[in-house]
Amino acid sequence: MLKHIEIGGAMRPVKFTINALMEFEDLTGLDITVAEDRMTIGSLRNMRALTFVGLKHGHKKQSAVFPDFTIEDVGEWLDQDSMDKVMDAFSTQSKGGGEQQEEDLDKKKLNGETSGQ
Repeated sequence: MLKHIEIGGAMRPVKFTINALMEFEDLTGLDITVAEDRMTIGSLRNMRALTFVGLKHGHKKQSAVFPDFTIEDVGEWLDQDSMDKVMDAFSTQSKGGGEQQEEDLDKKKLNGETSGQ
């Protein structure tokens, strides 16, 4: 499932595929399960890496074009709200739950069809 989040002044696709998670492990040197524990105690380095790979693979899934941002750009964009949205997307995608509902809501958001949620 492809989810869109508002980050860096734009709605951007985010996707946590197996390849994205493997890239995360390569970037951090951590097993994803260990990283999940560390992110709950506030590792900004891991959060930036997770956000970067999710955005990168989301862009690739949506358009097959390599995104025009760097991991440093992602670090500039991160704030508490965007980190919450990334973790929500990660949690939803890693559990595979609610995919159709999330996808439908995403489409509505992109089309400006949601009401004050």
